[in-house]
Amino acid sequence: MNSFSAQWLDLREPPDAAARAAGLYTGLVEELALRQRRSCVAIVDLGAGTGANLRYAAPRLGGAQEWLLVDSDPLLLGGVEDRMRSWRHAPSITAAGETLILRGGAQFDCRVQRLALDLATQLPQLPLPDNVLLTASALLDLVSEEWLRALSRRAAQAAATVWFALTYDGNIDCLPQEPGDAEIRELMNVHQRRDKGFGIALGPQAGAMAEQLFAEQGYRIHSAPSVWQLGPQHAAVQHALVAGWCAAACDIAPHRVAALTGWLVRRRAHIDAARSRLRVGHVDMVGRPRNNGA
Repeated sequence: MNSFSAQWLDLREPPDAAARAAGLYTGLVEELALRQRRSCVAIVDLGAGTGANLRYAAPRLGGAQEWLLVDSDPLLLGGVEDRMRSWRHAPSITAAGETLILRGGAQFDCRVQRLALDLATQLPQLPLPDNVLLTASALLDLVSEEWLRALSRRAAQAAATVWFALTYDGNIDCLPQEPGDAEIRELMNVHQRRDKGFGIALGPQAGAMAEQLFAEQGYRIHSAPSVWQLGPQHAAVQHALVAGWCAAACDIAPHRVAALTGWLVRRRAHIDAARSRLRVGHVDMVGRPRNNGA
C-alpha cells in the first residue's frame, strides 16, 4: 500500500475539512447509538494517517466514541498523539497505555486506539465489530474493484454503516487557464488508474463503483460533491498538487516532458503571483444497511 508523508497530510487537512459534504452525516451518530444499543459509538477509520478524519468527525458526531485508527504506516500512526496535542478542539488529552483519551469538554469524549495493518494484503484481519461506523478519507480512489468488493462484503456482514469522504472524481479546473491544462488532467487521470498497492486502482471511477458495490450488498446510498476550492491562501497545497500532477503526467507521457514542464513553470508563476485558483473534484458517500430502516 502506498504511504503519504505527514507533511502532505498536514497540508491537505484544512481544504479537506472545508470541502466535505457536511449534510451527509446529519443524524448519523444518533442512528448509530440506537443500532449499537450502547452509549459509546464504535468507529473504524481506514487509512487513518495522523488522524485527520477523527479530528474532523469527532466534534461533529459528538458524544462518547471509540475509534480504531488503521494504517499501513506505523510512523504516521506514531504521529497521532503529537497532532492531537496541538488540536484546539481537544483541550484534554491523556494516554492510558496504548489508548489515547480525548475530551472536548461536554461535546465529545473519545478513546482512540491505533493498529498498523497493511490493508492491501490483510483486509481479512481487519477488526470490524457489528454495527460499527466504517469510515475512510481519500482512500477509495487508490484501491482496486476487487479490494473494494471485498470491503463491501465485510461491511455488509458486520451491518456496518459506511462513511467515505473525499474520493477523487477526475475533475480538475485551473484558473487562469493555460494551454496544457486538459492534457495534464487527462494524463494524471490515467496515472490514477495505476496500481497503488491494492491492484489496478479505480481512480476517478471509485465513487461510482463504491455506490454500485455497496448497493449490491443492500445499502441505501447517499452521496454529494466535496470539492476542493483552492485559492491564494492555499499556495503550499497548490504547489504540491501541480508538481505531483506534472510528475504523474510525465510518467505516462515521457515524450511530452518539455511541454508538460513548461506548463508547470507557468502554473507555478500563477501561484506565486497569488492569482491561481484550483478546483479539484471529490465525492462523499454515506451508506446505511437497509435493515436499519434509514
